[in-house]
Amino acid sequence: MAQASLTNHKQFSSRWTERDEAIFIDLLKRKINELRYEIARATSPYIRAKLKTRRSQYRGLLAKVETGNYNSDILAAQMAAYQGAKNKEAATYNVKSAKIGKYIDSYEGMDFDFDAYFRKSRYFGAALPIVLLIFAIIFTALVMFSIIVPATSAIDMDTSIGTATYEMGLPRLTGSAVLYFKLTDEKDFLVPNDGAWPNGTFAQPENAIEQGKVYTDANGNLPASVYLHKDLNMTSVSISGVDIVKAAFYTPLLKTYSIAPVENILFKTEKDKISWYYRLFISDREDALKIQKDENGEWNAVNIVNSLATYATIVFFLIALLCCVLEVVINIVRIFTHTSRRFHAIPIILLISMIMVIICPVFSLISGFDNNALTTAITDYFAFNWDTFISASGFININYVMAILCGIVLLYILIPKLFKNRAFKAPTHVPKGNRAHTFPGQKYPTPPGKLPDRPVKGAPMPQQAAALRPVQGTARRA
Repeated sequence: MAQASLTNHKQFSSRWTERDEAIFIDLLKRKINELRYEIARATSPYIRAKLKTRRSQYRGLLAKVETGNYNSDILAAQMAAYQGAKNKEAATYNVKSAKIGKYIDSYEGMDFDFDAYFRKSRYFGAALPIVLLIFAIIFTALVMFSIIVPATSAIDMDTSIGTATYEMGLPRLTGSAVLYFKLTDEKDFLVPNDGAWPNGTFAQPENAIEQGKVYTDANGNLPASVYLHKDLNMTSVSISGVDIVKAAFYTPLLKTYSIAPVENILFKTEKDKISWYYRLFISDREDALKIQKDENGEWNAVNIVNSLATYATIVFFLIALLCCVLEVVINIVRIFTHTSRRFHAIPIILLISMIMVIICPVFSLISGFDNNALTTAITDYFAFNWDTFISASGFININYVMAILCGIVLLYILIPKLFKNRAFKAPTHVPKGNRAHTFPGQKYPTPPGKLPDRPVKGAPMPQQAAALRPVQGTARRA
C-alpha cells in the first residue's frame, strides 16, 4: 500500500522517525539517479560541474542518513518550519520555503520497504551493544592495566602470572607489559638506590630484591646508585603502557608546546615521571634519532626508520587508548538507541593502532635492512620461548597479550555481522496477553472482554462475579 502524504507539518513537530529516515533515503536515491540524466543533458561544463557538486552533496547526505550519523531532530524541526511557511497566511511565507516544500511533497505515493531496509543495516535492542560493551571494557582494561592498577600490585601480579605461564611452556605473559627489554653487560642502566625498582625479571627469582628495599652490597655498604644487571641481576625490564604515556611528554612535539602542568597533574612526583620506554629507547639515542643528512649530504634510511618507529609507538598507543575509551562511551549510548551492523571505523582504527604498536619496536632498534639483520631482529622479537629470547642477540621481545588483544578487537569488529536482528512486528501483531483465550470446557476461544458461554470450573472470574451479582433493588421491587 502506498504511503500517505507526509506534508502535514504536525508530523515533523516532535521527532524524526525511522519511517521518515527510510523515505528520505529513497528520495535521495531518486534525486541522485535523476541528476545522472541531467548531467548527461548539460549544455556547458559549468552546469555539468555544478550538477556533479550537487550529486556529491546528495551522496554525502545519503551516507549520513544510512549510518544514522546526523541530528534527526534538527532536520525534523527544519521540515516543520518549511511546512508551516507554506501557509500563505503566515507572515514567514517566502519563495525559498515554497521551493523546499516541493521536496517534502515528493513523499506522497511512495511504496518503500523501510522495515526490511533497517532490519539489515541496524540492530534494535540491548543484547548486541551489551556484548560489545563487555568486549570494550575487557580490552580497555588490558590496555590501561598499568595505568589503573598501582605499580606495586601490578609488579606482584605480573610476577605470578609470568612465572606460571613460563612454567607451562608458554610465552611470558603479563598484564601490564607491552614489550620486554633485555639487560646485558653492554645494555645496563644505572638507577638510584631508593628501592623503586622497575618491573622485570631476575636471573635468580628466589633472590630477587623486593620493592621498597634498598640494595646492600657484599660488604654491607649502601651505594647511592646501582646497575640493574650487574648489581641486581635483572635480566629484563617490562615496558608498560604507562611508560609509553610518560614518554610522550619527552617527545619533541610536546616539549615545544610545554604542557608540563598536565604532566604534573597526572604524575605528582619526579619518581612517577620516570619512563622506562624513554630511558631504554630515547635517552641515550636522542641525537641519533634526529632525522638529518650525513656528511655526504644524503639521508640515512636506517636513521629515518629508527626515528619514525620509536616515536610512532608512542603515537599509536595514545590513539589506541583514545579509541578504547570512545568505544566504551559509544556502546553505552547504543544500549538506548540502535547499533549499526556495518564495520565501524573506530574499532578498525584501534586494530591498526595495536598492530602498529606491536610492529614498530622491531624497527626502532634495527641496525640495517639486509636480509640477515631483518631476519635476526624479527626472529628475536617474536621469540615464543623466553629462554630463547634471553640467549638470543636481540634486546626486545613482544608480550603476546598484545596479540591476544588484537584478536579480541578483530572479534569485536565482526560481532555486529554475527548478530541477527529480531523480526519486525507488523501492525497486525497482537501481543500474547491480548489474544483470544480458550477457557476450560469451551471448544472455541472467547473474544477479549466477553464472558464464556458456559460456567468455568473453579473460582469465578471478576467479570463473572460481577455478572452473577444481583442488581440492587431487585428484591425490593419483587
